[in-house]
Amino acid sequence: MVTMESVLRQFRRLGIKPSFWTKGEVNELHNILVPGEELAHVVKGWYEGGFALLCATNHRVLLVDKKPFFLTVEDLRYDMIVEVKYQYQLMDASVCFTYARKSLDFKSWDKERLQDLVAYVRQCTLEVKLRSDEDYAQRTHLTPAEAPSLAENLPQQVESDKPQTAGIPPELLAPPVETQTPQVPPEPKQPIRSWTRNPYQTSQQLLRRNKASRFVTQSQVNQP
Repeated sequence: MVTMESVLRQFRRLGIKPSFWTKGEVNELHNILVPGEELAHVVKGWYEGGFALLCATNHRVLLVDKKPFFLTVEDLRYDMIVEVKYQYQLMDASVCFTYARKSLDFKSWDKERLQDLVAYVRQCTLEVKLRSDEDYAQRTHLTPAEAPSLAENLPQQVESDKPQTAGIPPELLAPPVETQTPQVPPEPKQPIRSWTRNPYQTSQQLLRRNKASRFVTQSQVNQP
């Protein structure tokens, strides 16, 4: 556990004298810091919850807000920070940390100290990302000592995947012969019978039938 004397010693090394407004935050730092963690930059300012203390250590970024009845601590590890945006105006400066689809805005009148803190955070964030990329590259690429062992084991694995056919009769391993069903020829289509004239019907009877109307009686049609 970090003692209060160690925290005050780090403040003297940074050339910062704790003020009355940050007394609660400074007294709470010895409960937040872990053994081996050193303060690199400390800036006094405010955020949406009120006045707070922004600290950058060799492991993370801390926002400490100690009030008489509550305590707020924001812990941002360098591998969590996605973007760091810094702005300054005539009277103050602001920084915005983007992490895990969230953002933390902090403002301070001490523009020089805040700018130094932002530069330190950007450097630590870049180093952490480069270190993680190198570790990933080493894990994904095989070393020369591992490559021959993998090549030797590959044919054995391929042969083991083949189906075992020892002891099985060859007639059972032969592919089944497809039986062809006899094709039945289609039935021939019957020709359509055309109308033929009755040879026993005279031309006068056909003429009388064609000229008959609805006003002609049946007796008149049947006359020879």
